[in-house]
Amino acid sequence: MTTQWNAMTVLESDFNTALENTRIPTNNRELIFENLNKILSRTISFYGSTDTQGENIKDAMGIKKLITGGGKAKKKPKGETLDVKKISTSHLSFLQKTENLERLIMFYENDLTFYNPNETALKTVSLRATLTDIRTANDSIDVLIKTLVIKRTARNYALYNLGNGIIDVALACKKYIRGLYGVRSPEARLAGKIKLKRFLKLQQV
Repeated sequence: MTTQWNAMTVLESDFNTALENTRIPTNNRELIFENLNKILSRTISFYGSTDTQGENIKDAMGIKKLITGGGKAKKKPKGETLDVKKISTSHLSFLQKTENLERLIMFYENDLTFYNPNETALKTVSLRATLTDIRTANDSIDVLIKTLVIKRTARNYALYNLGNGIIDVALACKKYIRGLYGVRSPEARLAGKIKLKRFLKLQQV
């Protein structure tokens, strides 16, 4: 059991490290999008000042909304605990935003007669440079998330594998103590105070 616990300690440490490794890259990507959202609002304002068709402006606004959302971004609470599911869900959302950003850029590129701003930040070449930066960030985060999932899976099997995971071994040990010393013995009562709960049922092939 000591050997199993020591191995579990390493797995938990590896998982926590992988989890923390996602924090700064995901925060940096969010910052890129925060700055991009302001630029995209300016592109819409510029586009609206041209003589392009009104439907074109509406279409551009629709794509832009898919990227920036309809309202103000929610601020994350300070000290918010990282969660694998939330990270994965957020990543998928950013991948969708990235694809919609390319759609908007292509939309502007197909109407360069009117979408031809003087400001460097608004030009499609600048938007494409940002798109490249975002895709690089996405690829990096994708690798980190895959590593995180692998580490979480290894930890979960060590904890919850049916029969020989830490939880089952510990529960069996508590039963053994009751059988060895008696249900009302001090040893059994002490072991009984150790609360163990199974959150997953896993069976490693």
